[in-house]
Amino acid sequence: MNCSAIEDERAKSSFQFEEDVTEGGMKVTVPLKSIMYAGQSEYQKIDIIETWFGKTLVTDGKTQSAKCDEHMYHEALVHPALLKVKDCKSVFIGGGGELATAREVLKHSSVERVVMVDLDKVVVEMCQKWLPEWGNGATDDPRLDLIIGDAYAWMMNTDEMFDAIIMDISDPIEAGPGIKLYTQEFYSYAATRLNSGGVFVTQAGVAEPVQTIWDEIRFINNPLSIAKRFVNMSQLSSAIEEERAKSGFSFIEDLAAGGLQVSTPLKNIVFRGESEYQKVDIIETWFGKTLLTDGKTQSAKCDERIYHEALVHPALLKVKDCKSVFIGGGGELATAREVLKYSSVERIVMVDLDKVVVEMCQKWLPEWGDGATDDPRLELIFGDAHAWMMNTDEMFDAIIMDISDPTEAGPGIKLYTQEFYSYAATRLNLGGVFVTQSGIAEPVVLKNDLNNTSWGAINRTLGSVFDCAIPYYAQVLSFGGKWGYVMAFNQTDESSCESTAEQASNEWRRPRDGLIDTLIEEKITGGKSALEFYDGDAHLGMTCLAKFVRHILGRDERLMTMENPVFMY
Repeated sequence: MNCSAIEDERAKSSFQFEEDVTEGGMKVTVPLKSIMYAGQSEYQKIDIIETWFGKTLVTDGKTQSAKCDEHMYHEALVHPALLKVKDCKSVFIGGGGELATAREVLKHSSVERVVMVDLDKVVVEMCQKWLPEWGNGATDDPRLDLIIGDAYAWMMNTDEMFDAIIMDISDPIEAGPGIKLYTQEFYSYAATRLNSGGVFVTQAGVAEPVQTIWDEIRFINNPLSIAKRFVNMSQLSSAIEEERAKSGFSFIEDLAAGGLQVSTPLKNIVFRGESEYQKVDIIETWFGKTLLTDGKTQSAKCDERIYHEALVHPALLKVKDCKSVFIGGGGELATAREVLKYSSVERIVMVDLDKVVVEMCQKWLPEWGDGATDDPRLELIFGDAHAWMMNTDEMFDAIIMDISDPTEAGPGIKLYTQEFYSYAATRLNLGGVFVTQSGIAEPVVLKNDLNNTSWGAINRTLGSVFDCAIPYYAQVLSFGGKWGYVMAFNQTDESSCESTAEQASNEWRRPRDGLIDTLIEEKITGGKSALEFYDGDAHLGMTCLAKFVRHILGRDERLMTMENPVFMY
């Protein structure tokens, strides 16, 4: 089907671009707004399309670069390497057809010569025509020598020396043109082309914690397909598929307003039911066993430890001698499991609204709680966490809110308000910490759809109540990517002022070397062996946010109150 035919079909229905991201069938789907270019070079199919991610370069059906986050990718590729070089004058770029890598290299005033070798002239020319902002005039800079050719052959036959070698090439897929550029033989020779103090850097594929390799792109090829690659998804539900399609069962979940979705094969429905408050499903997908409430993922086997360790340990390690903990929500009992690893903890009060969720998790997901309810330190109460907290005079060293997202019809919206936070602060002992899960923190979603996210608003609201509020995130792929948290506490020094509160926040964002690992060994039964994800290095990765993410959070002035709540999509 030619491009115009696809456009004609698109006008009649809702088209989406779908990309497989794992061998096991996980897919990401976004609305296809337009097809700017569709063609084929000597080496590969080339498409330039516009989706939820903005203008996007696709080769052989695989995304190479998208407007929404290409600066993240290219800045991360170039600047850590070039800033390491004392006086970087000469740079080799393998690949980089969008010219954005060259754009970033040319920002370095010390650079005198850039050799860029890309195999595909059509990619370079189409990017110059349709994506000119990627290169931003790089080819007009006399320092750039652009060569159309085989980067492997060029490097293996040159005697030119460089201060930096940057490989911005396609992933090492079986039929791909760049597989030789990932070999020991190539790296060995490239090392001989580096000047003293030189640096080699390459893109290296997916780094999601719950997977190790991206599969080749495949597109739906079933009765719902249009031209195999541009897919009409209007007939697919956003909850569990109840009828078997010819392609098999799928679970599809919306991640953001505007149509960003993730789907995975549905292997099994373990439990389906409905409580007084919500629909409850326990299913098995590529993510493993998964708890859903009202069709939204709450916890998945593959990364629940990432989520729960990130929620609990940055907060509890901050408390000098944590003895009493309140947990709001946490029906899977995994938050309680993590808290109970602290030998100092004497009492935990956990209040969850939904008895059905807790009982079904105990039955079908027992490893989540790992026997937590058998520990006499845990008092499990079925009830309204908001009402319980607002009516108690009990004091705690930590308050942990592991509750559903603040959706408009959700049961937990009151637990995200300034009024609740203000009273919860009065229930904390001196030096106590409050922490809450805060919704999606994926940078692209924040950038494209801030008003349908809650992380920034929760951070702002907690910051209006406590001296210190620290936003942080962890990679939870089953939730769609980076997931946000905010921990908050008051400065204990009586002479506290704005500068010392900021200092206290920064001291926990960037603790001194070895502190977190030392605290883990001192406070957690089993030490580092008791944790799968969290340690000192992980802490820094969670709390040291990307530059533009900090700017987005800094500009978010939304306060969440009972009168003016903020809802997450």
